[in-house]
Amino acid sequence: MPKRTSEWPLKIVLESLEQNNVRYILLGGQAVVAYGAAQFTRDADFWVKPTKKNLACLQKALKQLKARIRFLPPLDIAYLKKGHGVHFRFNHSGQTFLIDFLGKPPRVASSFDNAYSDTNRIQWHGLSVPLIDIKRLIATKKTEREKDYIVIKELVDSVFEEVKDSKPLRNKLTAWLLQELRTPDSLITITKEWKNGKQYALQSGREAAILACSKTATNDDIQKALEKEKENLRKADKEYWKPFRDEIKNMRKEQRRKSQTGK
Repeated sequence: MPKRTSEWPLKIVLESLEQNNVRYILLGGQAVVAYGAAQFTRDADFWVKPTKKNLACLQKALKQLKARIRFLPPLDIAYLKKGHGVHFRFNHSGQTFLIDFLGKPPRVASSFDNAYSDTNRIQWHGLSVPLIDIKRLIATKKTEREKDYIVIKELVDSVFEEVKDSKPLRNKLTAWLLQELRTPDSLITITKEWKNGKQYALQSGREAAILACSKTATNDDIQKALEKEKENLRKADKEYWKPFRDEIKNMRKEQRRKSQTGK
């Protein structure tokens, strides 16, 4: 179950979002902490509904916080809808707290409204905070960063431990766990002991899950498949963000050109 977070600057940001009726979902490192995984973070990531009305509410909240944009792109609905992150800094008691906003998180196919209906509500300092569901959170964490795969493993392991003794939950989550677990022993347990576990594993198309069904494959074999998968995911994330980075580079070039020519 989600836990409470404890960042004081985050409380101020959340209060401002609530006071200005911003439609948002908390994700990123703060969501990881809320789900009980260990991650040090001094920033907050939000999925905001990319509409003109909601953007106007967000701009009011940022003005109230006296938050300043850190770098390109600007806070514009077109960039949010494309999937750009828009980055701000908020100063509190001499400390800088970073706030990032997305209108279309990576690797999440659903709309904001569908994701919002699946959020988990965390009660925190009198605020009811919409927390991204764990499945979508894990999807957003499949990044270039090595540390995110440690987080994914910890989160999925916690789900496995929570459901392993509940047949109804096992039946509901078996297929998903076989796609997301990064612990060889847990994959083997599902394929050998859970109802339909082997069948789901063979149908998954995931090398590590299929190896877990084998009588000859070792834990090392499964771990190697997981490492190969991770490297492919890291490359895919790099490719995903390349056009966004290229667009920002072009924006910077255009800014420099205008500053030099005055046009």
